[in-house]
Amino acid sequence: MISPLSRRRRIARLISRLGVVCSATMLGVTTWGSLTAGALPAGTAATPGMTAPASGTSSAPFALGLTAPNNVCPGDTATGNYRWTTFMVPSTVDPAVLTFNSTGPIKPAGVTFAQPLFSSTQSPQVNKATGISDGLITPIPSFSFSVFEAVPGSVPTGNYKIGFACTLSNETKRFWVTEISVVAAQSSFTWTTVPVDLNASSTTTTAVPATTTTVNSSTTTTIKSTTTTTTSVASTSTTTAGTATTSVGTSTTGANVFATGTTTNQFSSSGTTGGSTIADTGTSTGPIIFWAVLLLVFGRMVILVSRPLRVRESDQP
Repeated sequence: MISPLSRRRRIARLISRLGVVCSATMLGVTTWGSLTAGALPAGTAATPGMTAPASGTSSAPFALGLTAPNNVCPGDTATGNYRWTTFMVPSTVDPAVLTFNSTGPIKPAGVTFAQPLFSSTQSPQVNKATGISDGLITPIPSFSFSVFEAVPGSVPTGNYKIGFACTLSNETKRFWVTEISVVAAQSSFTWTTVPVDLNASSTTTTAVPATTTTVNSSTTTTIKSTTTTTTSVASTSTTTAGTATTSVGTSTTGANVFATGTTTNQFSSSGTTGGSTIADTGTSTGPIIFWAVLLLVFGRMVILVSRPLRVRESDQP
């Protein structure tokens, strides 16, 4: 007959072994994620799917959207440690190489402005958890630049890139971006969306040598242009008798782009970030240490409950 003590030890041994298996599995997954994490190469194109209004003011709320299926991170927060965040940086900054901490984007070398986007209630949109199991970027709030009005001149006139980023180990893994042009006033500013496809490669136009045909002393010149680009190109040709006048124009679509994060931030006059602190996320050493400790604890429990019971002589009848 199995004694109650032996039954309890069997149950404890089973639970401990399950804990060892679970901890070892999660330790392996977390370690693998840490070893395989790497920053995006410079110049990586953003992912399409971001929508933005044509214009606005610093005080007026506005909406930014991400269209399906381009509205997800490469992984989720629960099992992959992915987070999503927002950013606002000068147009000269490459969003692909942005890194983040618990308060927003970290300023690249030589850059004086790097902020997250703020909701219409002036809450920084940083370090956000994705949807469970699907990596969905949600919920997306209404945004506003009103937080910057507290410090006149904090957003100088110029062009800026704004958007969303998915992060792992605080590095950009996917991002969405659009460009805006800011015209600053005293304490406020107006902005308009720049009609530029940030996902397009550079455009190269090559003119083929002209072919000239003479008919009744009138000369007609035709120039064929070939363009290699991801944007739309329009060319027009106008010819007058005796004189050839050709104009070649290139038009660029205003498509927004999708990229491959989130943090909490308060704006200050110096352009730095501060305020409340949120623990850094991603595949840092924290999760690895956590699962390693659990593995040791459950492993020790297996050893202890597997030992045979010792009966002291004083307990002998």
